[in-house]
Amino acid sequence: MKILLQLTLSLFFTFQLNAQSFQYRTIHSGKWTDSSVWQLYNGTQWIPAGNFPTGPNQQVRISKGDTLQIDAVVVIDSLNLYGKLSVLSGGKISLLNSNSYFKNFAESVLENSGIISGTTQNIRFDSGSVYIHKFSSTEGVIPLASWDLNSTIRISDYSTTLTATDAGNWNQSFGNLKWDTPNLAGDFILNSKLQNIRGNMEIANTGSGILRLSWNTNLTLNIGGNFQVSNLARFSVSKSQTNNNLVDIRIGKDFIFMSANPLGSWIAEQGNSSIRIDGSFLMNSGLINLNSGSGGTSSNGAAIYVKKDFLLEGGILDARVGFSNRVGDLYFNGTAEQKFVNSGSILGQLNYHLSAGSKVRISDGQAFVGKSFECGDLTGGATLVVESIDPLGAIQKGVSAGGNIRVTTQTFRPGSAIVYGAAARQFIGIGHPAGTGVNCVIENSYGVEVCAAASTLIIGGNLEILQGSLLVTANNLTVRGNLLLSGGSLNLNSTQLTSSVTLTVDGRTDLSGADM
Repeated sequence: MKILLQLTLSLFFTFQLNAQSFQYRTIHSGKWTDSSVWQLYNGTQWIPAGNFPTGPNQQVRISKGDTLQIDAVVVIDSLNLYGKLSVLSGGKISLLNSNSYFKNFAESVLENSGIISGTTQNIRFDSGSVYIHKFSSTEGVIPLASWDLNSTIRISDYSTTLTATDAGNWNQSFGNLKWDTPNLAGDFILNSKLQNIRGNMEIANTGSGILRLSWNTNLTLNIGGNFQVSNLARFSVSKSQTNNNLVDIRIGKDFIFMSANPLGSWIAEQGNSSIRIDGSFLMNSGLINLNSGSGGTSSNGAAIYVKKDFLLEGGILDARVGFSNRVGDLYFNGTAEQKFVNSGSILGQLNYHLSAGSKVRISDGQAFVGKSFECGDLTGGATLVVESIDPLGAIQKGVSAGGNIRVTTQTFRPGSAIVYGAAARQFIGIGHPAGTGVNCVIENSYGVEVCAAASTLIIGGNLEILQGSLLVTANNLTVRGNLLLSGGSLNLNSTQLTSSVTLTVDGRTDLSGADM
């Protein structure tokens, strides 16, 4: 037993010595092939290496703060990157086998203008690490790797027109992606190869060119975080030579457009594109075209779905095209109240849709502008909160009218509700919908008045007063559903009139919480 124990301990210490004897670490920046860069652990201490690591069993650490350059062919067993590694053009670093590993730790940076050879099993980018793809006139190859949600891939040096291929390894599950190509003088066509960003995607710079997500191909691109377009960057979601491609961009958080480029970007140059935003739509400058206006068909167009706020605080959303019946559709499909702001400019034939169960608030001075408005759909109604204080009514008819809705046609589905809820006195005009099952809610502590132009106000569903008063002075009021006064009051005032004011309620009247 004693001899066996001694043999076991001897083998253990021999293994430890051999393992440690092939450990390299950097002591300053330089080229990988410069032996002065390296120290070697001899089993008891670190000593000058006298060579550089390459070959079997080479276990390497690039220390924090050090920058190494590879301009030759290097083969290693493992690498822990805490600093910065640049694989130059003509350089190559390879891992020996599937048991080898290449780990990029927090704050580490890996620049690649050459070749990095490995697999998703043995190359790993940890949280906070950065990979920079530095190719100019060729596509290059992104290393196959496992990418942490908080790792970042940055595309930096493209300068000419290029098209992504399968060989470029774009179809990986990345963490964050930042596109930053200030020298791009043509279009980079991703060709539907990029499909999964689990974190944020930012298009920060495209030079004088355009980043095209697809070209005559179908695409589903999932972005788990924000999708942001900044500076003077331009992008195109879809371009189709046959006009029938389908592109779907799904954004887990916000769509943020801050590009001031006057040449603009496109949601759908040709074909059909949709952007589905689980967060908010935020735009403060520049130009987004919903369709190119040439080379398409009458069914081509773009759809934007937003679950939170739609905030057009500046810039232009252009839905103009002469021959197309479907240019652009904006869908509100949230489960909580959504805010609509149009402080920029909406041009052309935009169609607005409040999906069943959604609730959208439009502030005073803001308006849906475009072709059509639909409150609810065939599955049920939606809620529209209007805050316009226009004396002719918060809801009017026609593109040249005032109020919160300035479109050609309006459709209010049964089960929908119109809520008057401003922080100032409001008016109900002749544009208020009289459709069957469309409810009206008064939730304005400053009061709401039926304007004189509406000789008979018809509420096609229920009329509910939650707070404030509804004043009817020169009109008749007909409620096809129930009259529910749970707060505030209904004031039928004909004091200075020569004829009476008539109130007709087809349903029940509940005065339990208010006065009439």
